[in-house]
Amino acid sequence: FALCVLAQFGLNLVIVGFEEAYSLFCASRPSGLGLGPSDISASLTPLSLSLLLWPLAFPRLERAIGAAACFQQGVSLFLLASLATPLLRTIPAGRSLLGLPSTAWLWLFLSAISLARGVGGVQATTSIALLLNSLLHTDLGLYNGLAVSASALARSIAPALTGWTIGALHGFRVPFYLISCTCVATLVVATRVAALASAQSRPPPLDSAARAPLDSAAPPPARSRTGGGSRRRVDPESASAVARITARTRQRLLELLRRHDGRGRRLVPTAEPAEHRRMSSGVKV
Repeated sequence: FALCVLAQFGLNLVIVGFEEAYSLFCASRPSGLGLGPSDISASLTPLSLSLLLWPLAFPRLERAIGAAACFQQGVSLFLLASLATPLLRTIPAGRSLLGLPSTAWLWLFLSAISLARGVGGVQATTSIALLLNSLLHTDLGLYNGLAVSASALARSIAPALTGWTIGALHGFRVPFYLISCTCVATLVVATRVAALASAQSRPPPLDSAARAPLDSAAPPPARSRTGGGSRRRVDPESASAVARITARTRQRLLELLRRHDGRGRRLVPTAEPAEHRRMSSGVKV
């Protein structure tokens, strides 16, 4: 549980810290891209589309590779985005690369980074919740509440820490690299969480005492007359109790039928079968 909470804490540090640094990096002119508000909102369009559409594809991906692998992929996408964002300033302005102008390359990378943020955020946040609940067996509400509190603490620390780092260092390269280091630390913790989840889902090995009955050749179960399943062994005490109850119920039904016969006609045969006499022998009504 503690490792899951630590991974969730690091994930929220990465998500909120990257969100803070990205907006300041795009709007800053001395050391950033110097984009206007309309350009910044346009660069976030792939992020909104991924947040809307990727939850529809996530369940199939989680069933295919598991929640632990989905979490690692999501954090890895944030790692790539945090490493690539400071490099956008190295794109030469006013030049063409491979037949495309530098502006087209800039918007291509901005769209890819926003798309990676959306896909990684959906995968990582959903997967860590699945991992946390798979490791818990009791007090689900308590432990989930503690995990949400740790996430809220990370979300409150990340903006102030990112803003202070940008202001103290007068640049964006080091803050993005610190976010990358947080991604690496979260991946290390996620690897340990994945190992624990895999070990818990694996059935425990049988000891020698439990394996001995399985190794011995047991006779096949007897088939019933109808060919259904194996015939169960009936307890003699249970069989006699059922016979007594059946005989008692039959005697009471016979008395009710004789009592309510208005014409005096006998409604039951005078001679009982031998099998019924044996069942009702010794029973006091």
